[in-house]
Amino acid sequence: APDKESLADSYFAIADLYWQEGKEKTAATYYRKILSLGRYAGAEYALGVLAQDGGDDVAAVEYFEEAIKIDPDYESACYELALLSDRMGYKDRALELFERCTQLVPDNGVVYSDIASIYEERKEYKKALALAKKAVALSPAYSIGYYNLGVIYQKTFKNQEALAAYEEALALDENYAPTYLNMSAIYLRMKEPEKAIAILSRGIDKHLNSVNLYYNRSCSHVRLGEKDEALKDLKRAIAMNPHAKLWASRDVDLKEIVREVED
Repeated sequence: APDKESLADSYFAIADLYWQEGKEKTAATYYRKILSLGRYAGAEYALGVLAQDGGDDVAAVEYFEEAIKIDPDYESACYELALLSDRMGYKDRALELFERCTQLVPDNGVVYSDIASIYEERKEYKKALALAKKAVALSPAYSIGYYNLGVIYQKTFKNQEALAAYEEALALDENYAPTYLNMSAIYLRMKEPEKAIAILSRGIDKHLNSVNLYYNRSCSHVRLGEKDEALKDLKRAIAMNPHAKLWASRDVDLKEIVREVED
């Protein structure tokens, strides 16, 4: 390499190859070599992703922050830091970063969906709904966008709109268990336990390995007076997660039949 820039490019190529081979520690070593040559936002970002993948969120935040200091228009770093901030409970910081992402890439519906989720958590449903609608309009192939839209409709008791949004989500991704669970909750709210059983069964048939699908189907069977079926599903749930027995002992629907489950 005739100069530092060429050497940095070579280190980037080597680091990326090691990362592709699953040798993250070696990759990180080369990204650090790049930083010994100067300030490179790409190396800071890569180290942030590696730290996050390794469970070190604090270090990841520091790397992403540094990447943004070097390059304020680094959209990927802004987005990853926004997600981390959201998960760590720093909602205002997350919103600030998500908004920055919308300025850098205005047509990314995924970001608008993330923003909508924060406003939904804050019970600012009108604002959340507008953002969620914009999200699915911009990114109609993003299943979580429709899921988040369904959550907002569900929280505002717009049952049919919520069910329609969840069906859109399932059309894009049939393997997301929370969608089935939320739909079943709506059907139970509407006093239609047979439909709750049907949608939960759709999820169970996908072999999603979700204790909640069996647990909620057990509750639905109880609502219909189908004690034997309820007990079968409860036993399946407990086999998957022993804590389900404790949940059932505190559950109005299941506290009677859980007594028949042997220790």
